[in-house]
Amino acid sequence: MSSSLYNDTNFIINDRVFKTELDLYIKKYYEEKAEDEVLECFKYNEDEDNPSAFDFIVGFQNYCNEKFDLISKSDTDGMSLYFKLYKTFYNGLEGTFTTKNVTDFIEKITYACRILKELVNFIFTDNINEKLFNKQCQEKIKTLKKNYMFLIISCIIGYRNKDIEKSIIIHNLEKCLIYHFMVDDLKDKDKKVNFRNNDSIWYPTGGEFIDKKAKQFINDPNEISNKITKENFNNLLNLLYSESNNPREMESGKSKRRRVLKFYEKTLMFYYYKQSIPTNILKYKFSIEHICPYSCSREGEIDMDRPGNLIPVIDTENCGRGNGHISYYRINESQLYEYTKDIIPDDEKYDNIVEHSTECKKCPKIINNELYNSMCEDNEEIYRKKFIDHIFRSQ
Repeated sequence: MSSSLYNDTNFIINDRVFKTELDLYIKKYYEEKAEDEVLECFKYNEDEDNPSAFDFIVGFQNYCNEKFDLISKSDTDGMSLYFKLYKTFYNGLEGTFTTKNVTDFIEKITYACRILKELVNFIFTDNINEKLFNKQCQEKIKTLKKNYMFLIISCIIGYRNKDIEKSIIIHNLEKCLIYHFMVDDLKDKDKKVNFRNNDSIWYPTGGEFIDKKAKQFINDPNEISNKITKENFNNLLNLLYSESNNPREMESGKSKRRRVLKFYEKTLMFYYYKQSIPTNILKYKFSIEHICPYSCSREGEIDMDRPGNLIPVIDTENCGRGNGHISYYRINESQLYEYTKDIIPDDEKYDNIVEHSTECKKCPKIINNELYNSMCEDNEEIYRKKFIDHIFRSQ
């Protein structure tokens, strides 16, 4: 690739400020390539050298990697992302690097990167996500492999070509990406394949299939989400709930260890939180609270980590309650209690599920497994409804 495009320099980058920044990334690329090499290596001199087509693409991708923190750096594992995009947009590489095409490519890719950045911040609002999940959900998009990003960016450019409003682009991508990541959470491989049929960015093979699909998205970007329906999402969440809500291995009447929350569980809580809690409370740090304390002893098998027993609370309030009664939040006038009463049970309902001994306040006990599971099912339905209503909101 480098040798075939090395002498392709018949274009001008008109934006001089951008050109100055680009030169730094090209220079850095060659410096990193030269590390630990015995032979003398090429050194890019921005004062003497015009960037070749190869230099431009590599430098531009690395520039976007650092500026937007979503795009991977240029790689040697097959054709790098930006080469694939350029080839698709202009029907090839050799002979297509003109000033007009290069200028157009810079504008399109910069637009797509800004949309992606806005999308991630919209789905997982910065301050909420950081205080709840340490930016784990925001980082999820960085796990997408090159071909997924190829399809998503092609779709964004398709929307741009049709002059579609930014809010509509973000909404459709939101639906597509969350569905894709939630399907990843499924354990059952056969059922996962069935749900993949509605996952527009999933691909069984690469090569020509991916190239053809990218062009389809450019021509008809609505294909990114048009197969995803309320029924699909509800069925998916039903299966995810059934796979996750299983009693854990027990030791002396308690679960041995807490399990790591899956993406879908974090997302459901996150969307509930975004829609229920006023923004003026966002300055606090939050943690995930067990409504019925995780340390509860119990007879029989129940899952203390199921989503319906979990809710985000202000970290200091969670520490203050410890293993105490749920009334702690009401008595101490929790800033969140007023907004989460649909999830947090009242004292009477809670007392029918959990017993707090006067002799040992640190030793709560589940006294009614059926009512516990019923409370969790009700809460999980609230999480589901809030999420579905938001994802399928009208524009």
